[in-house]
Amino acid sequence: MSRWSVAAAATVGERHIADGRPCEDAWTVRLHNFRGEPWLILAVSDGAGTAGRAQAGSACAVAAFADAAARCLSTEPGMSEDVVRDCLGAARVALAVEAGLAQAPIREFACTLLAAVIGPGTAAFAQIGDGAIVLAGDEPGSWAWMFEPQKGEYANETSFLTEEDALARASIAVMANPPAEIALFTDGLENLLIRTQPERHVVGRFFEQMFPPVRRASEAGLDDALCDHLAGYLATPQIAARSDDDRTLILATSLRETVALAAREIETCATV
Repeated sequence: MSRWSVAAAATVGERHIADGRPCEDAWTVRLHNFRGEPWLILAVSDGAGTAGRAQAGSACAVAAFADAAARCLSTEPGMSEDVVRDCLGAARVALAVEAGLAQAPIREFACTLLAAVIGPGTAAFAQIGDGAIVLAGDEPGSWAWMFEPQKGEYANETSFLTEEDALARASIAVMANPPAEIALFTDGLENLLIRTQPERHVVGRFFEQMFPPVRRASEAGLDDALCDHLAGYLATPQIAARSDDDRTLILATSLRETVALAAREIETCATV
């Protein structure tokens, strides 16, 4: 039975600070037991910079997806691509409801959505928009994204959950072999964690440095101390110098290292 330890954080980008805007990213981590088996639900979202209610949109999207996944798992034995698409649909409906209550166009809540649902013998993934879901490979030190980040024809253009064809354009996959470690991040970290030369690839060294403290967490679930240290790390001048956008990262592992917890290691990781 997998025991997941998780660190997650979001930090406001310097561009948003200069414009007097809050962090418009959102994340959620849920751990549930269904029929005696543990399930992990993760989601991150980046509110569109052009959307007037981006912060509300991203917060609504991650919560609605997680709620829908939990409802499905309470009645279904597992996840399928159709169930994942239904969960995305539920998140889009939640945005439409928010828009109706606010008497605003749904585009005012535009946001991306990346999610993972992992349980015994099943790992389901979904992505609408940019950012990435990164999985540990079978070989030590190997990391790869689940889907190519969804980019448009022009710079900073991507797909959003609020678009009419969002569900048709969503990237969805279900695997029978869950990963031992997974990371989700919004596009504010793409320039740091995805390289384009000599070909597009994940910066595996970053994850090799960031995961050890999470593996040493003394308790299962979301570790508050690690979350605080991760937030501090994402706000460091070294990271801010590489990205002025909001930055969100979830690190989840089912691996264990028999060493005392050292949350401060996240603060001293070498920048990528």
